Amino acid sequence: MNFPSLPATIPTNSTLDSMSHQARTFASKSRARRTVEGYRSDWLRFQRWCMNRSLQESPASPSTVADYLISATSGPDARKVGTIGRWLAAISSAHRFAGLPDPTQDPAVQLVWQGIRRELGTRQHGKTALLTHDIKRMVEPLTDSPLDARDRALLLVGFASMLRRSELVALDVDDLTSTDDGLKILVRKSKTDQQGAGQEIGIPFGEHPSTCPVLALRRWLDLATITHGAVFRQVRRGGHITARRLSSQVVGLIVKNRASGAGIDATNLAGHSLRRGLATSAARAGVSNRSIQRQGRWKSPTMVDRYVEDAALFVDNAAARVGL
Repeated sequence: MNFPSLPATIPTNSTLDSMSHQARTFASKSRARRTVEGYRSDWLRFQRWCMNRSLQESPASPSTVADYLISATSGPDARKVGTIGRWLAAISSAHRFAGLPDPTQDPAVQLVWQGIRRELGTRQHGKTALLTHDIKRMVEPLTDSPLDARDRALLLVGFASMLRRSELVALDVDDLTSTDDGLKILVRKSKTDQQGAGQEIGIPFGEHPSTCPVLALRRWLDLATITHGAVFRQVRRGGHITARRLSSQVVGLIVKNRASGAGIDATNLAGHSLRRGLATSAARAGVSNRSIQRQGRWKSPTMVDRYVEDAALFVDNAAARVGL
């Protein structure tokens, strides 16, 4: 039985068949595109695993799902808890979207999943944070060439705004408002705002002109004569600035390349290192978790704690004040 719901179209079951075309279109937007693509890939992996073992994947039995989870915990293809959890979510979504019983909710599967989490641990190892002094090193050698000007603006704005890479490349000129205090940015849609209500964040002027994100962005827009449309664009050889928006993947490449150019180990760096970096730098500087949460637009303090945990290890540390 082929699962019908994770391709780009809406699942074909009796309820959705009776919907109008417009209703089906809205239903298809109930999840973020990247989430749907990730689930589709994970579901296809489960299908292949079942096919190789002559097992039925849809509807899958609880024992099949439990064996699938166990298979991912050892051997050369062993995966981390986070990856296994995502696979489990994809299987669950696939069955629910098709109107089938969800095998992942079976008590036996849940017990296996709890055991895996306990055995392998649930600590998340994120990308390395780029701290303030790292960002300064990365932008210091950059010139006023179109490519350098764009990358300087992208690094400084990405760091100061704590925007996710997808949000950073989605920025349009109309999303920017200059104020006496700096720059207001309208984030029209984000991971925590899938309905597109919009969220505003502020970027104040920096203490130093050479590392001020507001001035860096202004210089880039002026140099590129960008007055509307995408803020961060592709720059071809010879400094030709195109109208084509940067992709999220390119942000990670820029971070790695500029870090390597500054003598910083880029092995565990990504676009996310900017967001994590400001959270960590702010925590070390004594900024309240509430302010960090507001800038990062997290819905709960739990996520902030996950980001600033390393920074908090040495802030007001008990062992530092006992005279050792």
